[in-house]
Amino acid sequence: SADFLPARMGLAELLRKRGAVDEARAIYEAMQRQADSALPGAINLAGLLVDCKQFDQAERVARANLERHRDSPDLWLNLGSALMGQERFAEAREALERAATLDPRHWRALLQLATSIERSGDLAAAESRLYEALAVAPEAPEVHCALATLLRRQKAFGEAEAEFRRAIELRPDYAVAWINYAELLQRTSRLEAAAGALEHAVKSAPGMHEAHLNRGTVLMHLG
Repeated sequence: SADFLPARMGLAELLRKRGAVDEARAIYEAMQRQADSALPGAINLAGLLVDCKQFDQAERVARANLERHRDSPDLWLNLGSALMGQERFAEAREALERAATLDPRHWRALLQLATSIERSGDLAAAESRLYEALAVAPEAPEVHCALATLLRRQKAFGEAEAEFRRAIELRPDYAVAWINYAELLQRTSRLEAAAGALEHAVKSAPGMHEAHLNRGTVLMHLG
C-alpha cells in the first residue's frame, strides 16, 4: 500500500548505498507491479540501471513507462541518461530537453542536458544551462564540478578553480571533483598541489582506479 512506500524506498536506497544492487532492484521491480507505487518504482529502477551502466535495459524501462507517464520529468531524465551512456547524444538531448521543459527547476535534468549539449560542441549553450542549474541548486556540488570542468575546457582557469573549490567545500569526499581539480592544477604547473588533490581523491574513493593512476603519474613527474 501507499503507506509502506517511504519504507520500501528507504530500504532500497540503503541497499544501493551498501552495494546490494540486486536486492534494491528486486524492490523496485516489485513496486512497478503495484498500481500505487508503479511510477516511483520505474523511475528508481531505470536510475539504478543507469548507475550500473546497463544503459540498454534502462532505456527499455524508461520507454515502457513513458507510454503511461508522458509527463514524468524523471523518466525523461532516465531515458536521456541511458541514451547518453550509449553515446546517442542527439536523442539524449531531445529527451533531456523534454525533462527540463516539464520541470524547469529539475537541476539534474539541466545538468545532464548541459552535458549532452557540450558533447555537440556548443560550449556557450552548455554553460548557460549549467548556470540555470546553479540558480536552482546552488548547493549541488555536481553542478559546480560540471561548471568548473567546462570552464577549464575554455581555459578560464581562475573561474574553474573557484568552482572546483566550491564543489569540494560542499562535499569534501567528492573524488571526481578532486580528480578534475588535480588536472587543472597540472595544467597550471602546480604538480605538488595536484598530487595533494589526488591524495584526497584516493582517500575519498579507494576503489577508484583513475585516482590511483593519476596520482602515480603526477608523483612520477615530481620525481
